[in-house]
Amino acid sequence: MSPADIELLQLYAGQALLGMNISQTILLLTGTAGGGKSTLVNVIEGLVGRWNCTELRTEFLNTRFENSRMLGKTLLTAKDVPGNFLNTAGAQRLKALTGKDTVTLEYKNSNEAFDISGVFNAIITSNSTLQLRFEGDEDAWRRRLLWVPYERPPVLAEEKIADLDRILLEEEGSGILNWAMDGAQKLLQSGGKIIRDEEQKRRIDQLIAGSSPYDTFVVHCVIGNPDRAITTEELVCRFKDFSKTMGWTVSSDRKIENELPGAMFRVHGAHKRTDIRGKDGKYKRGYMYFSVNSGI
Repeated sequence: MSPADIELLQLYAGQALLGMNISQTILLLTGTAGGGKSTLVNVIEGLVGRWNCTELRTEFLNTRFENSRMLGKTLLTAKDVPGNFLNTAGAQRLKALTGKDTVTLEYKNSNEAFDISGVFNAIITSNSTLQLRFEGDEDAWRRRLLWVPYERPPVLAEEKIADLDRILLEEEGSGILNWAMDGAQKLLQSGGKIIRDEEQKRRIDQLIAGSSPYDTFVVHCVIGNPDRAITTEELVCRFKDFSKTMGWTVSSDRKIENELPGAMFRVHGAHKRTDIRGKDGKYKRGYMYFSVNSGI
């Protein structure tokens, strides 16, 4: 882990101590299973006080009463979530919960409602890279997200220490608390802003691009060319190469074939044709007046 990432974690731990998301950000920790991500979050929860924390469940955030669980809490955590955790309709609400928007709480069997300010800290861990769901709000997510890849070898079963977070807090609690308090002081001195370096910004750009891979490929790689045409077969091949370059999971040919036409229409307004002559001289499916470059 780079020094910049360690400092980012310190700033967020300090912000959690303050009990308010003054930077209006969401922390993502992804990487190796068993590498210690959840232990780190448990330690931060211990610093804050477990009674001030509650589980973040994006699949329920659009329901009437889910937000009422958050009254009196300051830290929302979601541990070891699947890759589609932020690819749900409810995930959009997370921006309001962390962005100082007014959130109305309702309770079952009650006519009362409470308005609170969405200043919750939020930490999410996953063993896989998370996919985001956009509704024309890529820039809003780009401002919100902090992403630290937590790549380290998993702890072997025979070396694993049970309740490591509790032991760390009992034996090193004062040092950990001082470290987090230093982070809080740095955050306040910076005006409540967590400044990301170029590598951290690049990661977020890559995360956003990977959440809409077909559109990203078409935007960066498929260009108008009045003298050229490209077959679907060639597009699929080039998309797979692009996916490897970007570090994405390579989808099946069938899925790529099904998804690319939508991206071609959204980006270029182009419809698939059946009269594109392939290298073997036979007519195939594809697109007239387009070619593919190397992209990013």
